[in-house]
Amino acid sequence: MNATGTSVHARLPAALEKILRDRGLSEPHGGPLYTYRFTPDEIAVLKQRLIELLARVGATCLDTRWCAQAFVVIASNWFCHWRGEGVWGYAPLCAELGFQYRQDHWQDVTAGIREGLKAWGRPVRRNENGGAEYLASLICEGGLPLRAVQGGRWLYQWLQGTLNLVARGVSADQAATQEAWRVPDAFRKDLTLVAGELAARLHEIQRELATADRTGLDAIAWLDLNRAGWRATLPVDMEDEDARSLIEGVVRRAEHRAAGDIGVERGLLRGSDGLWDFTIKISLNGFIEHSRLPQDIASRLTGKLRARIRPAGDLLGLLSAELGIMEAYEEDEIRWWRLRPLRRLVDLRCPPALRVDLAVEADGAPLGNFLLPEAEELTPEPLAFLPNPGDPDRLALAARGSHTTWLPQLIVAAPPECRPLFNCTSGSLEPIGHTRAFSLELYRLEGELRFERDGQTYRWRTGAERESLAVLAVDGTTEPDVRGLAWKHSPRVYVQEGSSKREPARSNGDRREAVAGEAGPQKPPVAT
Repeated sequence: MNATGTSVHARLPAALEKILRDRGLSEPHGGPLYTYRFTPDEIAVLKQRLIELLARVGATCLDTRWCAQAFVVIASNWFCHWRGEGVWGYAPLCAELGFQYRQDHWQDVTAGIREGLKAWGRPVRRNENGGAEYLASLICEGGLPLRAVQGGRWLYQWLQGTLNLVARGVSADQAATQEAWRVPDAFRKDLTLVAGELAARLHEIQRELATADRTGLDAIAWLDLNRAGWRATLPVDMEDEDARSLIEGVVRRAEHRAAGDIGVERGLLRGSDGLWDFTIKISLNGFIEHSRLPQDIASRLTGKLRARIRPAGDLLGLLSAELGIMEAYEEDEIRWWRLRPLRRLVDLRCPPALRVDLAVEADGAPLGNFLLPEAEELTPEPLAFLPNPGDPDRLALAARGSHTTWLPQLIVAAPPECRPLFNCTSGSLEPIGHTRAFSLELYRLEGELRFERDGQTYRWRTGAERESLAVLAVDGTTEPDVRGLAWKHSPRVYVQEGSSKREPARSNGDRREAVAGEAGPQKPPVAT
């Protein structure tokens, strides 16, 4: 290389060392690149130096230390701020650096990403199969792309859905993948990793807000006063107005979820005679956005400030008095309902086939009925329960059908005729009694249990790395000659958990409208 080329090459390490020195660092601290908060002037200097060197040497220099280190800074920042059309890729990035990307450049570019991230003390992200995700790694290092922030409400809903699953104990990356059906195809593959990282950090903020003594102070105001650097920890450019609005909205929603739960918890309570009775717990402490209420109830509540919640249907056989109140308020031009319980509704013994219907009234007039999450009746099918660490006589329903948990124990309930089908592939299985209703046999499982019945495979496992998720599966014959997806006959919809597949519960042929309410990490209320 001639003297001029050597001089150009020497400018890169000098520029990178200045960036570190200006931050009081002698070497990279190992955190994500977005935490350095590179300034536009710093990016411009690095870009100028790298363009000069690429023009002289070509893309083969990208795997050298200083070129690679500068390249990943420029690339990650560019992906964060690029607002062009089409899918993300290396071609528009390389054009920004003054050369036309060809397929034979792939080795040079990916080597540059690998060596550059290594120089900053950062890993290359990998997918579930262990394959390197170079493009997604750059996007994660730069933070959530602003192009996605401005892309529509889908990102907000994706983060909300991911946070709901994380609050249930699902790992952030798995939760982001589970909720990725909300994301346009052009964004889905490359944003899942950074969305998982963002959700993990937002969940930490949510947990802190839940325990903080804020004495009525707004969540964002409290964070600004007590956690001055909280924005810098997020993989998103909080200097952008749209990004700031998005994240602050998600944080305030997280605060609402932390304030309480709305839903039904089913369980078992051991009686004095040793038999287990089915129970319900009704929680009416939390927030619901007005637009997420069942449509008929929402329209009738418009303009009202207060409403009452009463039992309805078969629940009237157990309860008769008012159960809670709903109070309207508005925040950031969004109308909310604050639900407050009037009674403590815990360990109510009831038939397992009881459906928990609730009625809403305002000004003495009925407005309609709705179902809380987990309000549907139980059927005599295999169930999974979680033990109560503080009370061996109480169990909490974890799943209808199969379930996998990280906990060391799980209680499996199954009809007596299932016992000969059991295959305990590992660990131990110990009988602990049976239920009064349905006569289900209860077993304490430490390990893995599975069996097949009526064409369905059931599986339970303890001590797993992550909780299992239920997903909807559609089965049917498609028409191959039709563009897109077309069914030859009506498809069948199943609920699938792991290897278990079952039809969703139906009640008297009713058709219900599901609403994405803010009822904590459970399912939303449903109109009846």
